[in-house]
Amino acid sequence: MNAARKHYKDLLLAKEWMKMDEKQQSILALQTKIEEVKAQMAKGKRKGKGKYKTGGSNEWAWKCIPPRPDESRTKKIKGGKMHYWCNNHQIWYLHKASECKLEQEPIKKMASKKENKNKLKMKVYQSLLESTSEEEDQEDQESNEEEMDGEDSTTSE
Repeated sequence: MNAARKHYKDLLLAKEWMKMDEKQQSILALQTKIEEVKAQMAKGKRKGKGKYKTGGSNEWAWKCIPPRPDESRTKKIKGGKMHYWCNNHQIWYLHKASECKLEQEPIKKMASKKENKNKLKMKVYQSLLESTSEEEDQEDQESNEEEMDGEDSTTSE
């Protein structure tokens, strides 16, 4: 028992205890890879931000194919739902392009930001003008006082 315990401790210190051989390591790596692929498939076929992957057996792949110039911009799909090509999203959606809010909101926000920015600029310019005019007034007063002092000293002589 002592010999077995000593052998176990030596293997632990050498980090050899329960170490996998090359065959076991390759099996574990393959199992991990399979689990990653399964996890990706379980997430769905979406690419991200509403973009669908094309190809494969994806039933929604048609959504990202734009209509040709001579083709209608509306489609009636399973269940009788009408889909419209949205230029903002670059995908077939249930809303009309004229009803899309994707582009309208950022434009409104940008306009209000520009207005606020312009107002802030005007305040800064006004404060700069006021401060420079105050400085000029002070300089004028100081130069006038110096001139007066200079005239007083010349007249007294």
